[in-house]
Amino acid sequence: GRVYDYAYFTRQIPDDVIFNELVPPVTGGTFNSGGAPSRGYVWYHWDGATLGDLTINGNVNLVGNRRVVLMVEGANLIIAGRIQLQNPGQGFFMAVVGKDVSGLKGDILVDPSVDDVEGVYLAESEFKTGISSSQLSVRGSVAAYDGVVLERDLGDSNADTPAEVFEYAPDIIATFPQVFTQRRIRGKEVAP
Repeated sequence: GRVYDYAYFTRQIPDDVIFNELVPPVTGGTFNSGGAPSRGYVWYHWDGATLGDLTINGNVNLVGNRRVVLMVEGANLIIAGRIQLQNPGQGFFMAVVGKDVSGLKGDILVDPSVDDVEGVYLAESEFKTGISSSQLSVRGSVAAYDGVVLERDLGDSNADTPAEVFEYAPDIIATFPQVFTQRRIRGKEVAP
């Protein structure tokens, strides 16, 4: 069957899409404004082979209809701040994180201080929630080929309160980039 990994998503992106190459330091403000939009989204790329792991320091607050797609190639993504969509049904955030050439990296790691993230997250390795005694709320979708690692522990409160909450968000799915949902049809003529 088809594997929806980093390579799959990069193959789906049309040639006319303009990528905004990221350089350190990367803060929440990097995604809040700026960047050249293409096809209704602002596309960012991180080259892990030359820059190492990507850490987003500070909060990402996407207002209005700001839509961001982040492609992290050959590195881990460390989320060290909240990622929030201020206008549900209009804003969008997506991170696709791929392994490096040796088959390592590709993790999405949530910092233990972070308690709220929104968007669509795909990791070729693991999605780790971060060792913490506070609850993490994820609104959107998470997929990780090597598993989602639930690391939070609320102690005595765990009996009736979950340490991690994953909330399905149809409004986020409704703003998913159309370029990733297109089916390519290949015709082949055969002799009668």
